[in-house]
Amino acid sequence: MPAALFALSVTKPLIEKMARKLLKKYQGDGIIKDALGDLLPEEGNLVDGLTQLIKEKKLDDVLKNITEPDELTGTIIEGITERIRDLQKDSGERLKPDGILGRMTLKWIRDRKSCGMVENEHLSLATAPAPKTENGRKVVLYFIEKDQSGYKLPHLTDFPLPGSAFYFLKIAIGSWVGYLNLEANITDIRENANLVITTDSLPPGSPDNWIALTSVGPPSGQQLLLTFDKTETWSSKVFQACTAHEFGHALGIRHRNVQQPNQLMNDTLSDILTPQGFDIQFAQSIWGKRA
Repeated sequence: MPAALFALSVTKPLIEKMARKLLKKYQGDGIIKDALGDLLPEEGNLVDGLTQLIKEKKLDDVLKNITEPDELTGTIIEGITERIRDLQKDSGERLKPDGILGRMTLKWIRDRKSCGMVENEHLSLATAPAPKTENGRKVVLYFIEKDQSGYKLPHLTDFPLPGSAFYFLKIAIGSWVGYLNLEANITDIRENANLVITTDSLPPGSPDNWIALTSVGPPSGQQLLLTFDKTETWSSKVFQACTAHEFGHALGIRHRNVQQPNQLMNDTLSDILTPQGFDIQFAQSIWGKRA
């Protein structure tokens, strides 16, 4: 895995300066607590929250040209505030989208489940044929790696029998197919696959709340890779929701494409198991509607 995957270089002094500037902004705006008693955090808590957002690559576009604390202009602080607001919108209306890293927002950021979504770095090394067209529909082929016990899919705590994860994986993938002008079929020939699925350790430096990592499609001439975190404790519900979300990435959907509450492709993984209205609408803009 190339080190560049998590390579935004932001020093601790720079993060501390960010935290102080955010606190100064909050104080200048007269913000002490909101109607729910969401007290503003101490500087140290803000440092922790900003560090996690940087590790999750949420601030890359805002901070990409910043190397020194003196370069943290008001425009940069407003950009950070806007990214915080975007995340709050992902909370399914549990948080006010006010752009403030209050204690409730910090707790939610720490506790939420999320995934890694990368454009080019997390690709399988192999080339692959582009999806073929059969009977007027594109056909996406996926391959699941195997070990001595069968498919390399997570063990499900509530359905421990062999093959259970494969059952829920098929349901998750099928939840997309019913709306789109495509078919998604499993293949036993890795070289033919557009998407390779496995369970393994995520790359060093991955945020603690990531439970999967997927390269973004749509599939073309190179294999995409979906990796479930083998250290995660998986229930059937979490696995189905995560699989449906990750397959959405393989189809070409990015978190930023669906920034509406209560959608499957929100940045934060939730108990939503199937694609919702805005998810489907964007996927159909890529693949077309199922006739």
